[in-house]
Amino acid sequence: MLNHLRTFFKVFSKTDEFLRKPHVWGMNGFMIVSSSILMFGVIGMQIDKLFETDFFIRPTTFFFGSLIYCILPYLFYKEEKIKKYIIWGEKESIEEITKKFNSKAYFVFVLFFSYFLIIPILGVPLMFQIFKIDFLVEIIQKNLIIIVYILLCITSILWFSYHIISKIVELQTIKVKVALYTAIGSTLAIFQIKEFEQFSVVVSCLMVSYVWIQYIIELKLEEEMGNQ
Repeated sequence: MLNHLRTFFKVFSKTDEFLRKPHVWGMNGFMIVSSSILMFGVIGMQIDKLFETDFFIRPTTFFFGSLIYCILPYLFYKEEKIKKYIIWGEKESIEEITKKFNSKAYFVFVLFFSYFLIIPILGVPLMFQIFKIDFLVEIIQKNLIIIVYILLCITSILWFSYHIISKIVELQTIKVKVALYTAIGSTLAIFQIKEFEQFSVVVSCLMVSYVWIQYIIELKLEEEMGNQ
């Protein structure tokens, strides 16, 4: 599992590098991909006009629209800034905040990606409607809350995993933080208040993530012992 996580972060890092760094004629990866899709679309439109069909325009619209939906969370993560102390202080980018190992960084990361990832998750199936495929949107709309809960769990695991894999902080420090959040979550779970049922579900999702994080920590400890 540790190797899978390393691969995930490596792929994300390489993708980030490709999208941001200049390549051909000074264009970054995002410009290259979007320009390629647009060029394909322009040429395809001429062919469509020639043969009186829409064979090329539909896939071009799908790929370009999907690219926009997928790139929006990434752009917000890289460029959007919030106050250092939420409502006052100097502004920091979301990326800068989430790379730190503290409670603010954790909750900003989890809340940001749990909701912003809804954009591509809902947006890409919307683009499938170009091909008259509607059932994907219907499934997602019916299960949107469940998807948000799943994203809460996954983003929580990924944030801790990043710090475990990258060795930014000691494993013992991470274990203490996970134990603290588990203790808080367990305490809150005692109060089953009907008016706050959704909040209780959120706490339960995060508690599940902490169990997985503890497992990842144990794998990391086992790996380090094996390397001694």
